[in-house]
Amino acid sequence: MPLLRRLRGMFSVAALWAIAFIPLGVVWFLWGYHYLPPGADLLRSFLERIALAVVYGAICGGLFALVLSTISRWRPVLALRSGHAARWGAITGFFFPAISTLPWALASGSPARIAVALVSLGLSTGLGALCAVATLRLAARAPTLFQPDHKHSTLPG
Repeated sequence: MPLLRRLRGMFSVAALWAIAFIPLGVVWFLWGYHYLPPGADLLRSFLERIALAVVYGAICGGLFALVLSTISRWRPVLALRSGHAARWGAITGFFFPAISTLPWALASGSPARIAVALVSLGLSTGLGALCAVATLRLAARAPTLFQPDHKHSTLPG
């Protein structure tokens, strides 16, 4: 498959995951709402949390697309079962937040920050699994939407 098509597929998956991770940003805002200093700009704080969650989602989605691209070298993407896709999605959903937020929370020593990091890890792991299955289902629908001969079994893009 041409490199540009793979990159377009990777960016498409990353964009879909970025949108799906927006609820994580809402949870971050609601959790940290009472920790904001008096007179803090709520809209700015809300948008910062949403933007951070979108970045997390895009990175996790890009990682999943990279894993999926690697797997597709040995077998068609559509041969991957939902359970395997969910497992890989959970791993990629866990990986980036684990290396970015957990060390920060543990270094702070704050029980509240550690709790937020652990809840975030759980949510991003679950979102990763759900997004992976959704990505696989979208890939399964793509041949019927774009290629009536069903010859291609790779991610749309």
